[in-house]
Amino acid sequence: MNMADAIERNAETQNLYREVNERVAEVYNQFGGGSTTDRMSEVIELFCECGQQAPCEERLNVSAATHERVRSDPTTFILLPGHGIAIVEDVIERGDGFLIARNIGRAAEIARAADPRGVDVVEPGGPQAAA
Repeated sequence: MNMADAIERNAETQNLYREVNERVAEVYNQFGGGSTTDRMSEVIELFCECGQQAPCEERLNVSAATHERVRSDPTTFILLPGHGIAIVEDVIERGDGFLIARNIGRAAEIARAADPRGVDVVEPGGPQAAA
């Protein structure tokens, strides 16, 4: 496998875990107790979103607020320490038992295209439509 294929495969695996974690967070938000504000400080158990070729099934704990912050940028992922790959991502933050990494280059393009929240999509009638 060449380097370009390895980068694409890594990014696709990350996107898969991101989608799984989106479903985990949806269930948590649907069935969690308390107000939305209270829930943002509570901890959610998520899958590591690294793109290891043999899929990582390890878990990590982050606050709902951290998960939302990471999801606000389609190129960022939550990983366990030591699970980042320098040719795919840069570590931008270190937390208690987790890292936040931002994909770079081709991996970032793949992450944006597969974003389940469609953060980069401009809706008809949105700010650019009026220009």
